[in-house]
Amino acid sequence: MSLRTTNDRYRSRPPWRVIVLLGALLTIMTGGCLSWFQGKPSRPLQVRTAPRASTLPTVQPATPSEAVTAVAEQPIRVRLMQGQSQIGITAAQPATVKHGDEQLTLRPGAWSFRPDSVAPARQQFRLFIKTFKPGENDQAAAFVSQWKSQGYPAEIVPFGRRFRTESGKILDNRLLWISVNRFSTLAEAESAKHTLESQKVWGWIQNEVTQPGSGAVAIVNAAGAVAQRLRLPVVVQSPAAISIDNVEHGYGSSQRDTRSYLGLLEISAGPDGLLSLTEIVPLEDYIAGVLPSEMPAGWPVEALKAQAIAARSDTVANLSLKHTLEGYDFCATEHCKAYAGTGARKPMTDQAVAATKGEILTDGQRVAPTVFCANCGGWTENNETVWSSPPDPILRGVSDLEPGPRSAASGPANIARWLDPPPKAYCSGDDKTFRWSKRLTTGEITALVNKKYAVGTVRNIELGERGASGRLKWVRVVGSAKTETIQKELPIRLAFGGLPSAMFMVDRKAGTDGAPVFTFTGGGRGHGVGLCQQGARGRALEGQRYADILRRYFTGVTTERVR
Repeated sequence: MSLRTTNDRYRSRPPWRVIVLLGALLTIMTGGCLSWFQGKPSRPLQVRTAPRASTLPTVQPATPSEAVTAVAEQPIRVRLMQGQSQIGITAAQPATVKHGDEQLTLRPGAWSFRPDSVAPARQQFRLFIKTFKPGENDQAAAFVSQWKSQGYPAEIVPFGRRFRTESGKILDNRLLWISVNRFSTLAEAESAKHTLESQKVWGWIQNEVTQPGSGAVAIVNAAGAVAQRLRLPVVVQSPAAISIDNVEHGYGSSQRDTRSYLGLLEISAGPDGLLSLTEIVPLEDYIAGVLPSEMPAGWPVEALKAQAIAARSDTVANLSLKHTLEGYDFCATEHCKAYAGTGARKPMTDQAVAATKGEILTDGQRVAPTVFCANCGGWTENNETVWSSPPDPILRGVSDLEPGPRSAASGPANIARWLDPPPKAYCSGDDKTFRWSKRLTTGEITALVNKKYAVGTVRNIELGERGASGRLKWVRVVGSAKTETIQKELPIRLAFGGLPSAMFMVDRKAGTDGAPVFTFTGGGRGHGVGLCQQGARGRALEGQRYADILRRYFTGVTTERVR
């Protein structure tokens, strides 16, 4: 089983989803890494103003809720599918389909749901530029006033929740995001974001559903006859797991299969007028479906326990955050966490989830942002290198080297020596992800780069500053039409066709036809921040316990149980 990382989100999707994904992924992830703009704008920035109030609803700034969430009772809303012209299910036992007081009982067998006179959900696109922490309400208000004085319709949007541990401690994961503008189209939001970035103001785009879709869904039997029509949304439930057809494996993956789910299944209308499918499932059942999708069930039990706690902490920390404006908590792909439902569960991973039930990591003030990656390449990365976020004391780059002569060396500071010969690390057991290479001709790299950056024929690639692990903070692509600087880990990887990581060097040599050939030599797979999955495996094989493994990758944390 191949590993997947929390932020290996570079598969392609239908066009509007690709752009939303890229905009959001530049600055946020399953671990709650957000963007702060430090300092004041030096002058008014020329961006497109918000659409008229007649086209976008007025949203009043809110204050964070003081309520404390009971995690054990908290259902998780997982978006399984969207943009579907048909959703096919197979029920092993009778299933009920409900909308309000309307109800239909489906006999066991195959059924499909098709949109019928659907009115699409309405949405807008918010541009956020800064995040404030709990207790910084006055600073957030002052920041908003500053932007309003320059003509921006800035406002505070609260996210996150508070939680109580078994010891009675309150953990506060609330955040205040600053929205500087709202747009009716994604193109407008992207244009404004680009303009802000030219002024060194880093932002991210979140689409927000402002009005649910409506209409009806036709419920069709195996013979193709319409059994009944019900108003949307509808909820499907059965005492046995329901199988869903054609579930994609990840963003842009051509591989689809049938997967089984035991929670409530909600079918609704999306902004495209097509159907979306969301499962409503208890937290521990959700983690049980995540664990075997993120880590092979045959790995050492201490590694499985470490991954279970990291996944649970990441889930709790990001409740009411990542996709809350869209009406659900998490997607089922690697953008949040890979989740394959009840059908993917394994005895060993179920045992690891049960053994750590309710356990999370905390720094004493909040649930820790426990992000994870497939292979750090021998050294983990600082969060601010990868995302446009301030340094998080929990997410520091640390060595994953095994004890030995190389442990005292400078590590990735000398990138050439770091990559070859490779050191002995806990994560070096997987040769394919620990060190890698990729060769691209001028034609190939030009085609890849120009999908997003119109640089013309690629002439050269200049490598910029590096983070703690050796991952690049920026690269400069020199083309025949123009030169483009690409910043942050994921956009760098995407620009060259989805490289395994941004820890690489580039060798440029003339090919047989005289045109340059670019050879990328690198290490690791994924962003490198937080838990290294291969490293956790290596440490568990050496006898390390799960709590020690977690403390190695997340600085200053302890374990707690949430209620």
